Amino acid sequence: MALSRVEWIKWLVVADILGWVALVVEIKYGFMGTTLLTLFDGILTVNGHDFTPALIQRCLYYLVIGLLFPGTIFVLVVLETRRGQLGRRIAMIGDLSYSSYLLHFPLPIVLINITGIGPLDSSLYHSEYAIFGILIPLCFLSYHYFERPAQRYLRGKFAVSRK
Repeated sequence: MALSRVEWIKWLVVADILGWVALVVEIKYGFMGTTLLTLFDGILTVNGHDFTPALIQRCLYYLVIGLLFPGTIFVLVVLETRRGQLGRRIAMIGDLSYSSYLLHFPLPIVLINITGIGPLDSSLYHSEYAIFGILIPLCFLSYHYFERPAQRYLRGKFAVSRK
């Protein structure tokens, strides 16, 4: 019995979600690495040095990079083509990504340079919550007041008319 497209999509979504759950549990508790290490302990011993832990860690890394991330992108693309409006709901994340890329490095440097001036404490730039609490609004402002106007200007200036 062959699966329909809808059933395939459901299975892909479930497999992707289970993959992410397994990754989070692995990061938190390390069950797969320790289990695999117990099973294959000492299988790659060369000159008294055991390479098994490094191999297991590398395999788990490439499993995530090679299957989970592309699988997630594939599932999101399939869902977008089936449902149509999925991307618009989360488009703001993509809109802010370039600003966050540009601002995430200079922001801590600026905070380091201005701490000690006024009420700012040096612990401010050690807290990722404070950094993100400042970075996200800055990205939002940068996108809406710099990137969008620049896009409109450049598109108007260099747009090719289709006549």
